Amino acid sequence: MLFIKLILSGLSATILMVLVQKLYVTVSQRGITLTELFSYLLIETRKEETRPTGMSNRLYIGFIVCYLLGVFFVGVYYLLWRLGVGRSDVITALLFGAAHGLASILLVRITLKKHLISLGINAHFYLGLFFAHIMFSLTAIVTFNLVTQIMRVGEIQP
Repeated sequence: MLFIKLILSGLSATILMVLVQKLYVTVSQRGITLTELFSYLLIETRKEETRPTGMSNRLYIGFIVCYLLGVFFVGVYYLLWRLGVGRSDVITALLFGAAHGLASILLVRITLKKHLISLGINAHFYLGLFFAHIMFSLTAIVTFNLVTQIMRVGEIQP
């Protein structure tokens, strides 16, 4: 049952995170989403290229990686709770999300510099990435707690 909770929490949190980023990129007409970034980084790109060819056909790679990472990080959150680092509450979600967001910003910056890829990423992307990770963490914890409650109700016998 734990596995189901982790998968549902990870998927729902990642769905919201992707939608928030897509909305931000669409409204601001700036930047790219995290799923697009994963696609660019995972598909072989020469240093002089800004975008690999045939990107529209291979964008699914970014989605798959994004959703797998979402489930993985909910698992990490769960392990941290079990080790006594935080609880499955809103304060912990905000702290985990902020830490997760800052770490991802640092990782993206290092990766882009290392590969010398220019995708036109600016401060707006990083700000959106930070808040998307906070939304991810909040959604993951709320979903995890909700699924836990639903499963408990299902166990009660009259």
